[in-house]
Amino acid sequence: MNAHRFRLVVFVLITALMIGGPIYRQVFGGTNKIFRNWVMFSTPGVGDVDARFTQLFDDGSEVELDRIAILGGNRTNWREMPRNTWRIRKRYGGAMEVVRRLCGHLDRGSKIKVYARLATRKGWRVQYEGKQVVCDDALP
Repeated sequence: MNAHRFRLVVFVLITALMIGGPIYRQVFGGTNKIFRNWVMFSTPGVGDVDARFTQLFDDGSEVELDRIAILGGNRTNWREMPRNTWRIRKRYGGAMEVVRRLCGHLDRGSKIKVYARLATRKGWRVQYEGKQVVCDDALP
């Protein structure tokens, strides 16, 4: 067997293990520890929060808030804005910390609805599904 063919065989075997390992564990219920589970998020992504904020008005309308624009961010150069403006982390207060900061820029009595989900090793976990917060309650 020449060197090119040997490398091709090794490449195909490694690729089959990378793809077949998680399938073996999760689809067929295999328990062999040699094959790894498929993990949605590894250590850097665990704890990230995907959140959307809307403002409620008395007439029942709902308008999505652009948190980056409201909190003084710059969409063209994200390096210039505070890290907790563009990346919401659970350990830094998560979505409710962003609500508190948004309320500081909105009128007292404003109502904000929060839709947020948390990144875990097993996938997304819903934290808030339309939770209503009145800014009077969120401010210190």
